[in-house]
Amino acid sequence: MDVNYIAYETLAANRDAADWAFWSMVGTWFSGVGTILAALFAAFSLNSWRKQDRAKSRREVKVALLKYSYALSDYPLDKNSEDYLENRLKIYQALGNCVEKIILCEDKKFLRKYVNVKFSELQSVHREYVDDPNAKEKLQEMANTLATINIER
Repeated sequence: MDVNYIAYETLAANRDAADWAFWSMVGTWFSGVGTILAALFAAFSLNSWRKQDRAKSRREVKVALLKYSYALSDYPLDKNSEDYLENRLKIYQALGNCVEKIILCEDKKFLRKYVNVKFSELQSVHREYVDDPNAKEKLQEMANTLATINIER
């Protein structure tokens, strides 16, 4: 074998190796860009999911408050009625559902800004209502006010 031929074949093999290295580099760059785009998409999706979850928990609190308001009108507390204890239980269950939804609500800003103080007032008026059914309108108004809060974005 000739020395020049061996040198030529070595040169050709090295050139092919360099081509493969170049195309491997290009593939690696595309893979890196794809990974970065996937990470950005995942971050955007996660943020969107969090917003939906917050909105869902706010909606659940509002629905529970509306159901409480409806329970007040559907189940009157008349101490002389034979349904008094059953109606009282249903109203307390509706109030308990409100408390549960507030506890499970993940939007702490919403709770601090809009619900906590007013709901504490609602609970104290509820205690008055159990003793004196004349506080029903005030209680319903408070529950409806809490349930129809518009949240600024």
